[in-house]
Amino acid sequence: MPKSKNRIRKCQWCQTEYELGVQSTQHKYCSETCRQQWHYNKWKSNGGHRDPIKLREYQLKTNYGITISDFDELFKSQNFCCKICKKQTPSGKNLHVDHCHVSLKIRGILCSTCNQAIGLVKENIEILKKNDRILNHK
Repeated sequence: MPKSKNRIRKCQWCQTEYELGVQSTQHKYCSETCRQQWHYNKWKSNGGHRDPIKLREYQLKTNYGITISDFDELFKSQNFCCKICKKQTPSGKNLHVDHCHVSLKIRGILCSTCNQAIGLVKENIEILKKNDRILNHK
């Protein structure tokens, strides 16, 4: 691929002109320090916090391949309650996407307690059946 004719760039952070590929391999910054400073200031401008909505969008898309609207539709189809215990959480706080770790198929939306319980028994139904027998024989 031929090199770009315009190899002189202006750093997005310090406005210094630099030649692409000589002082820096970055396309927007003259140095790694300027790149880090620009990103740090962008982060600080948000109060030192990531945007929670964008973070949630990213997590859902990356981990489960769904959007926030897909999540909301699934939760709505469950009548705004946990798929296992049926506890209603209309605010939607502390909810987790339950999925098969083998097929990656989404099974439903769970509250934190049910999600932790499934994780603790390593999704093994035999463990739950054994505990059911113990609990019924007080």
